[in-house]
Order: sequence, then C-alpha cells, then structure tokens
Amino acid sequence: MKFLLLTDMPPCHNFTAGLVLERLVSFLPQNQIAICAVVDRSIKPIAPKYFCDIPQLILTKPRESALRLIPGILGDLTAFLFELIQGVRTAYQLSPKIMAFAREQKVDALWAVLQGQTMIRLASHISDALALPLFTQVWDPFEWWLRANRIDHFTQRRLRKMFDKVLLRSTSCATASSAMSEAYTHKYRVKNLPVIAGLPSAFAPPPPP
Repeated sequence: MKFLLLTDMPPCHNFTAGLVLERLVSFLPQNQIAICAVVDRSIKPIAPKYFCDIPQLILTKPRESALRLIPGILGDLTAFLFELIQGVRTAYQLSPKIMAFAREQKVDALWAVLQGQTMIRLASHISDALALPLFTQVWDPFEWWLRANRIDHFTQRRLRKMFDKVLLRSTSCATASSAMSEAYTHKYRVKNLPVIAGLPSAFAPPPPP
C-alpha cells in the first residue's frame, strides 16, 4: 500500500510536529509513501537528507488567522468573508494540484494531519474526490485552533461539522495523547491510537498523600 501524507508540517529536524512525523514516516519503505506539505510561508522546515528520494509536493498554506479590519460585529463579518475566500482558494487552487499529484503517484490511501482549517478542508475535498481509505492524525484539539486564530462563530460551526465528517470517515485516527484518543473513540466510534504518549494511565503512581 502506498500512502499520500498530507500535512502542514513535513517530516523535519527543526519543529516538534516534524520530528514526530519523521519517526513515523521512517517506519515505512520509501516506495510506499509520497508527501504533500502545505506549509506556512513563515517557517522553513529542514528535511532529513534521506527523505530526498521520497516524492514530495510543497505548497504554500493560506493565512489561517482571522482578518478583522475593525472590532465588533463588523469585524466578525470581515473575518467571515475572508474565510469564505480562503475556503474557495483551498478548493480550487490547492486541491486540484494535490489530487493530480496523488494520481501521478498512484497512492492507495490518504494519511492526513488535521492541523488547522486548511488541512481539514483539503482532507474533506480530496477524500471525497479520490475515494481513498482515510487515516487521520490530530495534534491539537480543533476548538483550540479556532479560538487561537479568532475564527468567527459562523465559520467555526461549519468547520466543526467538516472536522466531524472527516473523523467519522476515517479508517483510524492517531492523536497526541491517551485522553484525546479516548475522547475521539467515544465521540466518533473510530479506532484510535495515541502516538505522543507516555505509559498507560494504569501504570502511573498514585499522587503523594
């Protein structure tokens, strides 16, 4: 099976998410993976040299923090309109390039890291269009991302539904902690596995008296 890894942070040596992905990707033979990274223009990941033989498509991620030109309700309106535009850009500029790359690489499954609204939109579009088995990975709770980027409430509601749809469609999901895996298993009824976790909670010593 050949995977398309769709991520906003490629495997690399200089960012935490990239370090974890570098370890995960290294478990696969290089001929069983292709990487599409949609990267924020402000960061410069340093990829391991031995990844050079893996097919890669690097694209620029649209701005994900809300554009609020004025405060208050009118600021919510500008943020809402800005997110509509970003959603259209994602669907009509990024998605076709990624789908062409996936077809060229003859991938059998999609491995999507759901970090931010761009990646969730892309995972939804591409899994719909290509009808591939979908494996998802979540670093941070999506609600935190929406609040931190000051996304307007109407767009938040729409994006949460899209996130839920992507998780429900997943064959399995990897998360950052055992607690997140338990919560997602309960909510989405999808197989879950923590990938940045310590010992099982049952092994933890009791707190001191």
